[in-house]
Amino acid sequence: METQDSPGRLHLFFDTTEVTDDAKSRSVGRIGSAKLRDLSGQLGATLYVPDLVLDEAAFLRLRHLEGQIKKVKDSSKELEGYVAIHMEQEPDSRNLVGILREEIEDQLSTVPVTVIPTASVTLAEVLEMSKWRVPPFNKPDDPTGFHDAVILLASIKYAHAERLQDCIFVSSDKDFIESAVKKLGIGYGVPTRLVKGTERIIETMENLHTAHLKSLADLIVQRVTKFMNDHRSIVQTFLDEHPLKLGDFGFLYDPFPAEVVSVVVGEIEAFPEGSPGETGEYPIKLSANAVGEFLVSKVVFEAPEYAELEARPGALTEATGVENPLGLLLGLPSMGVTFPRPRIIRSPVRVEVRLKGKAKGFLREGEFVGPPEITSLEPSRLTLR
Repeated sequence: METQDSPGRLHLFFDTTEVTDDAKSRSVGRIGSAKLRDLSGQLGATLYVPDLVLDEAAFLRLRHLEGQIKKVKDSSKELEGYVAIHMEQEPDSRNLVGILREEIEDQLSTVPVTVIPTASVTLAEVLEMSKWRVPPFNKPDDPTGFHDAVILLASIKYAHAERLQDCIFVSSDKDFIESAVKKLGIGYGVPTRLVKGTERIIETMENLHTAHLKSLADLIVQRVTKFMNDHRSIVQTFLDEHPLKLGDFGFLYDPFPAEVVSVVVGEIEAFPEGSPGETGEYPIKLSANAVGEFLVSKVVFEAPEYAELEARPGALTEATGVENPLGLLLGLPSMGVTFPRPRIIRSPVRVEVRLKGKAKGFLREGEFVGPPEITSLEPSRLTLR
């Protein structure tokens, strides 16, 4: 097995979802995480943001502020004659969006990030993606996704121009798909992966740092990852024999799941633990994408057939089981008020989850022998600090 670190470094390109997640906040989003900043320094990773992302973030903030200004103006009319509310000068939108963009760029400079141009992206390239419905163009009859396509293309074209390797596009946008990002990158000669969100790329960076590695392109990472994916069925079997319970998951979902139906393991990332030798036991740390199917409980109200029931006196009350509930609350006479009867139903939902665990491989003269032994597997509770 190779034990030498690769000279490559991570190149991380961030989408708008990671730069702003709250129009009310003057701070940048998840990309401003101190943990991300520290790990980037430790790994020598470079962070990039297309300039269109800054524009989108600034305009998102602008629309929020314009809404607040409208509220102030509406309030001043309502309070006229009682309280004097005077707006010295209504801000010019063009000037204001420029100020907001500068604020965002100043904050990103402390991360730090490199702002890259989107001017290299041509209309023909975007239209080609739209015509063939290459994600983020996902909807057959709705070609929305122009800005998203420009941001992705700008990232890949910049990586191509700078001859960058080990490139990762970081976005929480559900319209981006891993296979499409990979295929687009290959078309430009740039190996590119999609990572869904800053939390997940931080987890990957932590695993690299723990293994004293710098890049996912490192031969050690590639070999261990291939070994685990070649034996993905072993991981799935372990999960089936040690099923996860609802309490194992730390995500929030509305409505909250009532039961775990199944968890299916997908793509696996694997990293060596410690400094294993050429022969013997090889400890492995793994992270995996998975799809969990859960049952969620919902309260539904079944409306009775009023036209039929109203023909019979008292039938509405009999059907719903409730007579004059409004009267019970307010002390009013019935006046024929009735409500449908509530019923709890369970329906399945699918949620992307992240798993983490440990395994052991076995080496003989630098080559893996036999399948891995899975020792633990649990949901990863991703947090930003």
